Amino acid sequence: MTSRKRVFFVSDRTGITVEALGSSLLSQFGEMDFLRLTLPFIDTVDKAREAVAQVDEAHRDSGQRPLVFSSIVDDAVRTEINKADGLVLEQHRVHPIGRLDGEAVRRVLEFHIARTRDPCGEGQCIKLNRGVRVR
Repeated sequence: MTSRKRVFFVSDRTGITVEALGSSLLSQFGEMDFLRLTLPFIDTVDKAREAVAQVDEAHRDSGQRPLVFSSIVDDAVRTEINKADGLVLEQHRVHPIGRLDGEAVRRVLEFHIARTRDPCGEGQCIKLNRGVRVR
């Protein structure tokens, strides 16, 4: 198993915006090693199913639940992406307008992690300043 945490940036366009948002979140965890994969132009349900298959395969291969940053606008495509076996963070649900400063980014990530039942799976977590766990 690899020690690199897999991160997917999924977009219905080029992926530049979701990469920027995701990278700002990931910068809060400088000690972690991330393998970043961008999946642009995921604008149909069929393409979303292919993207979900890649995320699910990454989970099986690494034994770690991948992070999935999504900027999908279409409801049907977004619903399909949300089926991925990863922690899906949707840009449009995070903050649809404007920029997030560093503290807001940290709070957004803490919120999403806190909503998951067991974000660390087998206890492979690190602790953040406020006690939130991320694997």
